[in-house]
Amino acid sequence: MFGQNELYSLNVNRMLADEVALQGTEYRGQIVLGGPDAAIEISGLNISLFMHGAPTENQAFKSFVDGYRKALVKLAKKLRDSPDDVVVIAGKWHHVEFHCEPLFAPYVIHIRAVDGSVRSQPYDIELFDTDDLNEGRDTTIEIDDLDQSEILEWLRCATESTLWRFGSSPTSSGHPSFSGMLWRPEDKTRSPVYIHFTGEYAAFERQQVEIGQFASLFSELRLQMRTAAEQNAITDGLRLAIEEFLAVTAHSAEEARKEAMGRMLEILSRSPIGLRNGHPIFRNEMPTGGMTTLDEIANSTTASGYWMQMRDPKGDFDEGTYHQFEDRHRVKTGAKAIVLRRVVEADGEDVMGCQYVSDWEEHGGYEFRRLAIGPVPTLSW
Repeated sequence: MFGQNELYSLNVNRMLADEVALQGTEYRGQIVLGGPDAAIEISGLNISLFMHGAPTENQAFKSFVDGYRKALVKLAKKLRDSPDDVVVIAGKWHHVEFHCEPLFAPYVIHIRAVDGSVRSQPYDIELFDTDDLNEGRDTTIEIDDLDQSEILEWLRCATESTLWRFGSSPTSSGHPSFSGMLWRPEDKTRSPVYIHFTGEYAAFERQQVEIGQFASLFSELRLQMRTAAEQNAITDGLRLAIEEFLAVTAHSAEEARKEAMGRMLEILSRSPIGLRNGHPIFRNEMPTGGMTTLDEIANSTTASGYWMQMRDPKGDFDEGTYHQFEDRHRVKTGAKAIVLRRVVEADGEDVMGCQYVSDWEEHGGYEFRRLAIGPVPTLSW
């Protein structure tokens, strides 16, 4: 039996009841887009919206659904066995890129009867104009001679390995592009199975950097970071730990050095401590000088990302897009540093409210520039 509110969430794994798994069947895995759980409930002529498993007044979600109300009521009427049955379309509210329009991505249809019983089926219709945006990313596996726990473990491993390939690209908001996979049995009488992506493969890759030749360095760094945070001061111990880290990694192979440095800067990026010219500092809201670089902003300020602006040769502006900082922005490479200068009001530039801007650079017939320390866009949830 589904518990209260569990019809409105994919993540509870309620679909993993014993009768779901079927030995000797084929499962087709559909990649589930990233974002919070969202659901549309149709009861008679009434439509209610849910997000994060609870009723919501989210205006973006409401605006999306408003244009489909008649179609939703009509669909629910076809799916019901009784006029009193409640139909719930469960999925994700997909909005992880600031510059993209949000959308509802449906995955499962639940029909709840008056007695509380629920039958579930994959969403296999085309009701929303955006349905085709989540097609073309699936995989198939066949499962034979496995018991219940082994089948679930098999599906979890397949989910992790598949999304490690497809879902590791960063987004402008930092939220993952994909959240898991919906495994659909070939036998249509069986319910689909949702497996949430944990990123264990990615975590394993990161751990290899820390448990290898740099293990003791990472251990000391974490210890000194905790001590500095507790004392609210850049301690001598933290300075020495970072100096040793930089000295040891400097003599390592280039690829190993980059991996170790990237992991260290990733750890620092989630703390109030940053780096400036190799020395630990408490992050500032913005740079102090008139000139700075993109990697300095990433490593020594509280900024989470930057803006990219593009224009064609005629000088027409394309819409600026926001990007989260990635390891490549934090780690100094052989590439030329991206220099930004502080904006002066007298320049009269359209800098989107940012405090620092780079010069234009030409690439592929277009010109690009970066802007930083300015307004950060928001998501619709």
